[in-house]
Amino acid sequence: MSAGPLNTNEKAHKLVTEDKVRAALLKDEGPDAKYKSFNIVDFCTKGDNYACFVTSVEISERIKGYEKVTAWLKELAPKSSEILKQESSECHPSFLVVNHGDCWNNNLLFSYSDDGAVKDVCLLDLQINRHASLALDLNYFLFTSLNGDTRKKGLTAFLTSYYDSFKEVFSAADKPMKFTFEELVAEYRKKHLFGLMIALMALPIIVMESANAPDFQDMSEDNIAEKMEEQQRKILDMVETSPALRPRLLSLFDELVELGVINIT
Repeated sequence: MSAGPLNTNEKAHKLVTEDKVRAALLKDEGPDAKYKSFNIVDFCTKGDNYACFVTSVEISERIKGYEKVTAWLKELAPKSSEILKQESSECHPSFLVVNHGDCWNNNLLFSYSDDGAVKDVCLLDLQINRHASLALDLNYFLFTSLNGDTRKKGLTAFLTSYYDSFKEVFSAADKPMKFTFEELVAEYRKKHLFGLMIALMALPIIVMESANAPDFQDMSEDNIAEKMEEQQRKILDMVETSPALRPRLLSLFDELVELGVINIT
């Protein structure tokens, strides 16, 4: 069964009209703001996310001992858009759910009690939700929001908690559970290629210092190529300057080589 397309939410596209963009611009920037143009860029086009993926491949070239991983990633890069679409659309009906679509820690809002304990949590930023495998959000979150050691050591506990919560919802609705825990783990593993590609696109931005983050307000049709080249240079420099990026990438590569997702034989 096919799932919904990746970031081609027709309802969302219809909601983003030129009039609404103009109104938002005036509200945010004031009456002197000048509207130029706008367009909706799907997630899988060769835009900023594709550039981050290619840049991450270049970063891996700078890390000694990972030459075979680099060669495998370089072969994958030109096909990344189609692979993401395929990974996002293929799904057994048992695992088909409404996905958040951009499920990482910055899109979680926590509420705390006076003693500092977590009382509640909710998801924010829902503009790229989709109908797809539950394993997409799981891979997205676990590969972008946790370091490798935490992910590997806590994986069984994380997936058990997810499964138990899922089961509680079905029980409350007086419905039979659609899959076993073992089947959940298998579906999660099946979508690791999606998790890898999302992590390669997202990790450089996630660990980037705020001062180096791209200024989208300063980006226009005239300077987008220049801005993207500048951003890629910053990301490449991070392999030497960021204490977070290198270990996150290496743990990602090591884990997925071990599982056979990255095939370097």
